Order: sequence, then structure tokens, then C-alpha cells
Amino acid sequence: MFRYVRKKKIFVIENYFIGALLQKRLFLYLYGLILIIIMILELAAFITAMSFSADVRDKYDEGLRKVFKDAYSDNETDIRSSVEKLEEVFECCGADGPQDYEKINRTIPASCYKGQDTSKEKFQDGCADAIIDWIWDEMPAIGSIIGVVLVLEIFGVIASFALAVAISQYEYGRLDSGLRYD
Repeated sequence: MFRYVRKKKIFVIENYFIGALLQKRLFLYLYGLILIIIMILELAAFITAMSFSADVRDKYDEGLRKVFKDAYSDNETDIRSSVEKLEEVFECCGADGPQDYEKINRTIPASCYKGQDTSKEKFQDGCADAIIDWIWDEMPAIGSIIGVVLVLEIFGVIASFALAVAISQYEYGRLDSGLRYD
């Protein structure tokens, strides 16, 4: 999947460079149109994600609960170590709280305690809520990054169309090159 996306990105960038270097307006217009389509898709994806945020949260909670259950019921040590790392980083315990371990008759791991010291207080928040809260806290940064990318893409569209128009003006003699051979 990612190879496919990388190849498409390279194709889009090649259109701009071919158009600019060979002075081919078609490639510049194509580049501009592709960027416009990409911008529309990015905006649509962002708006869709924001409008269905409650559904996304529910699906995420459900998925994390399933991962937690599978990690401990099937003795998946790799998944279990990942869950414990999440608990450490986000200072949380279980999918919904420490009671998740009690439900499956497991002892609460050290990753559910501050500093991984079982004599200290254990975390009461579940990881599902902790991770979602972290994502919402980082939403301004995510929105800013999306905004910067859109501004750069708009600049790319304007530059490609402006260059294509300049090439057409030059081809038809309406744009003076400024060079004099007197």
C-alpha cells in the first residue's frame, strides 16, 4: 500500500519537473489539477474524521478491549509487552481500568504502577480513555500540520498554473524575455 502511495507521489512530482524543465504546459496543468484533487480528498478525510469522531472513539475502544483480551487470554507475549508499554507511557491500566485484570483473573502488572513500583499507587484510568484524551490534546498540532500542508499545496497549484500561463505567453511572443541582441 505504501509503495503504491510513494509511486503516486513521485508521479505527481515528476509532472511538475517535466513541465517546468521542458516547458510543457500540459504537465504543469496536470500537476495543478492533481494537487487540487489531493487537497479536496485531504479536506474530506479530515472533515469526515471530525464529524464521526464519536464513532471512531467507540470503534477504537472496542478494538483496544479486544487486543487486551486477546493478549492475556491467548498468552500473546509480544502483544502483552506492547500493552504494558502503553500502560507505562500513558500512565494507565488495562483497557478500562485495573478491573480489566481482575475480570480475567490476572495479577495487575508492574506497568500499572507509578515508576513500575508495585508498592506505589496504581493507575486508575483505562488506556482507551488515556490515549483518546492524548489524541484530542494533540488535535491543535495535528490541525496546524494539516493547515501548513494545505497552504504548501495551494502554493504549488498557484505556482504551476502561473508557470504554465507564463510559458504560453512566452510561446506566443506576448512575454518579452528581456534579452536584446542589438
